[in-house]
Amino acid sequence: MSAPTRLEPLAERKRLILLQSDLQRAILRAECIQLRDRFSWVQEAGDKWRSASPLIAVATALAGFASLHWGHRWLQWVPAAVATWKWFQKTKQDPRS
Repeated sequence: MSAPTRLEPLAERKRLILLQSDLQRAILRAECIQLRDRFSWVQEAGDKWRSASPLIAVATALAGFASLHWGHRWLQWVPAAVATWKWFQKTKQDPRS
C-alpha cells in the first residue's frame, strides 16, 4: 500500500472530525443563546438590587443576624415587613395617597 493511499482514510477522518467539531460549536452557541435568554431575569434582578436603596442591604444583613440569634422566630415579622415595604413603595410613587 502506497503512502497516499494510506493517508486518504486519515484525511477523510480528519475532515469528518472537523465537521463534527463545527457542528458541536454551533450547538453550543445556540445553547448559550437559550441560556442567556432563559436567565436574563438574573441580570434584571441584579440591576434592580443595585439600584435599590441601601436600606435593603442593611435590612438583609439585619435579617441574617437576627436569624442567627433568634432562629426562625423572626420569620413572623416577614409579612409585616413586606406589607410595610409595599406601602412605602406605593407612597413613594403616589404622594397623594
